[in-house]
Amino acid sequence: MRIIILGSNSPTSYSGGRYHAQIMAEALAEAGHEVVYCTNHVPVFYDEFSDLPAHGRWKLRVSPRMRDLPRGPCDLVIVVPQMGEVAWLYERALLYARCRGARLALLNFESPNWFNSLSPETRSERLWRGWDRVSQYCDLILSSTREGSRHAKAYYRDAPKHALFRHAYPAIHATAADGLSGVARQRQVVCITRMGTQSRHKGAAEIAQAFCPAVSGYHFLLIVGQGGIEPEILSELQRQARRHGASLEIAYQLSDVEKFRRIQESSLMLFLSYFEGFGYPPVEAAYCGVPCIAYELPVLREVHGEHLTLVPRGDGQALRNALRQVLSDPLTGVRARKAQGNVQSIATVSSFAKRLDEVLTEVQSMQALPAVLTGSRGSACVWWFQTRWNDATHRLYWLVLRQRPRLQSAWSRTLQFAAIFWRPTRRAVRALRQGAWKNTPSTASQKKLARTHNYEFEQVSLPEAASSKTRYRRSA
Repeated sequence: MRIIILGSNSPTSYSGGRYHAQIMAEALAEAGHEVVYCTNHVPVFYDEFSDLPAHGRWKLRVSPRMRDLPRGPCDLVIVVPQMGEVAWLYERALLYARCRGARLALLNFESPNWFNSLSPETRSERLWRGWDRVSQYCDLILSSTREGSRHAKAYYRDAPKHALFRHAYPAIHATAADGLSGVARQRQVVCITRMGTQSRHKGAAEIAQAFCPAVSGYHFLLIVGQGGIEPEILSELQRQARRHGASLEIAYQLSDVEKFRRIQESSLMLFLSYFEGFGYPPVEAAYCGVPCIAYELPVLREVHGEHLTLVPRGDGQALRNALRQVLSDPLTGVRARKAQGNVQSIATVSSFAKRLDEVLTEVQSMQALPAVLTGSRGSACVWWFQTRWNDATHRLYWLVLRQRPRLQSAWSRTLQFAAIFWRPTRRAVRALRQGAWKNTPSTASQKKLARTHNYEFEQVSLPEAASSKTRYRRSA
């Protein structure tokens, strides 16, 4: 199949969804499909996957707002959505799939009904509005887990009747972990999380509850993907670390090789997220043979079974009890090796390629027309117009942005020029309204100004004044 993946990327950071999209491109290429990944920025982790066998077999096409899409036939368009208002991505995907007569697939990371049922802070369903719109013309809605697919069926009710709801566990960058050897295990507890007001569900503030006498002498390593750590959380973590004789380190945006090295040298991983669509860190820890303690989530139970130590969400006492048990139990290493064998079947890119190939075989055997072709011509015209409008406004925005220094300079000079005349004029009008303009010589320009404001000009000599003064009175 010729598969086109459409998804946006940030030039400086990334999320789990962007990571998932590139691993999917690698897996589809390994399965023998022709893959073109169209995006607006080169992913920051793109070169890290150069060790994968199919890295050179798929194409990365970068253009502003993905205006330069591949020509020629296309069998499947996969939309990689993101949170928020990115209507230009969805309109372009719908229009491109219709023009090529291709089937459309939505990569569903999470749905609002699922997220809001578990997260302590809910989000508006408007953030998923673009996802919902694309789903109305999808032939495939692909989730990461069975639990995610179950919630997707309940949320995407406007999907076509023939649409397939399937799931495929994503792979991790296993070759980066396999390339490391001789890493010594240390008294270290690692936690991979994300900070920020929009990521409270990631549980970064929960780490402070894990400090207890059992961690005395341990080094706590926080691997933060992006964004700075909040001062309140940082101060509390430092206070608890000092209190219990532990040390604290925060590492930002590590490469995959460095990340796996730090995981392998750890004795334990903490994963205290309140919601996950899949949960990469526990899989990465299990693949490295490191035990993991996580909050009880259905998706983690589905992926790991009994090979993960799960505690009730938000229960600090249960967390500390589990931490003491794992660090002191001599059979912890045996359980970690069992967990390592459990994730071997889902962690590699080759196994991910097989799972995707099974799903695509079902898509190819569908008898119904591509759902995007069943939409009305009016809908297609709307997609065409909105795509062109979004492109035009985007070009105008960048034109103004490039000219900003020049425009700001011109605007500043205009304001300065206006200020030169505004203050004297304003003072003159105020003086005229008060009935006198004192200590001002009578000139032709002042007479003209008086006539403009409907005042009558006359000059009188006051005996008590050393010099003549000008008086104005309102004309009838």
